[in-house]
Amino acid sequence: MFFVGQNGFSLKRGTYDMPKTNETVVLDVGSGKIRAAVAEKSGQGNITILGIGEADYAGFADGEWLDESGLKSAIVSALTKAESSSGKKIKKVTVGVPTEFTYATTKETVHYFEAERKITDNDITLLFKKGDRFDDDEFFETVNVSPVYFLLSDNKRVIEPRGIVSNNVKALVSYIRSEKKFTRLFRSVIDVLGYEVEFVSAVWTEIMYLFEPEQRDRFILFADIGYITSSVALFRGDGVLHLSSFSIGGAHVSADLAAVFEIPFKDAEALKPLLNLDDEDDTVTLKVQSGVEISVVAINDVVNARIESFATMIERCIKRSAYECPPHLTLFLTGGGLSDVRGAKEYLSELIGRSVEIIAPNVLKFDKPYYASLFGLIDLSTEEKIESEPKKKNAIKKFIDKITKKSEEQDND
Repeated sequence: MFFVGQNGFSLKRGTYDMPKTNETVVLDVGSGKIRAAVAEKSGQGNITILGIGEADYAGFADGEWLDESGLKSAIVSALTKAESSSGKKIKKVTVGVPTEFTYATTKETVHYFEAERKITDNDITLLFKKGDRFDDDEFFETVNVSPVYFLLSDNKRVIEPRGIVSNNVKALVSYIRSEKKFTRLFRSVIDVLGYEVEFVSAVWTEIMYLFEPEQRDRFILFADIGYITSSVALFRGDGVLHLSSFSIGGAHVSADLAAVFEIPFKDAEALKPLLNLDDEDDTVTLKVQSGVEISVVAINDVVNARIESFATMIERCIKRSAYECPPHLTLFLTGGGLSDVRGAKEYLSELIGRSVEIIAPNVLKFDKPYYASLFGLIDLSTEEKIESEPKKKNAIKKFIDKITKKSEEQDND
């Protein structure tokens, strides 16, 4: 895996013989809830949650906070709870930037050599930097740089170019840019708490975590249906080809039910896990907490109407892509907005004319779609720490060898 973040380093997915654990702190910014987690991952890839903190807030829509003061309180509350429940002192927080505050673009870049030689880490970093020409942008900053694929001097396409001999290296590189108003706000709150902070695209971490490299190399069509807002991404290799969002989520399903049947919103929310859109028995009713009995068929009609709006928006997002998205590509669905409604994926599949599959973390007690973004952030930040450790040891070893060699030369003199 390659990733170049704000600190400018590159990473390569690898395995190491000695088991290691590294703690990390992440902040998952949902459109209805803020989640913070203190976690660690061993060298074998096992993630352990040491502490977690959650806080509800008003959320965001159309790229605007519905209650900025409440957001700030939720950030502090979530991080404080996570730190307290873990018993660990937080030093640095990795924040996932929601799609509504980002955009993605791709660029073809090339780095030529004076003569044939092996491609190095530095070559890849320079290649990525060549396309990152956004310094004069006062509204956005780069939070992700990652490759879709690489090309060698013979135009051979490769996934891993380092160590290969070539005259040059080319790449299609994906850049994800975050609105500075988002990063400024979160920095201002987290700085007061005394923590360092860095940012990464939330949807990018989800896809990198949920799918194996072989799957990503064949394209991934992905949708995260959230509480108020949703994201759609077309992904290949390690890069986002296209990224879109729309302000419709699971809360709109509940709002529709509450409005049509004149029931409290919380009763409508409680209905969703009980639904089965395949149930066509008009004699069956569901009783909500307020005592109202409603026909299952009538409920399903309302929910299906909202799913039709999801389908329309997803298709619009796909059509906006400059890259072809053939009908045989499965739409992988995650997030808490729609995934828990039985029959929803089947009806959505029928509407958009492509297979739909629900995907979630394969983690005991956290195997729900709405945890996908949280575990994507954890996986990225812990992997970064585990993979950088051997580099630190190598640097120390080289330093010691250098001192030893110098000492031996002085003795010989």
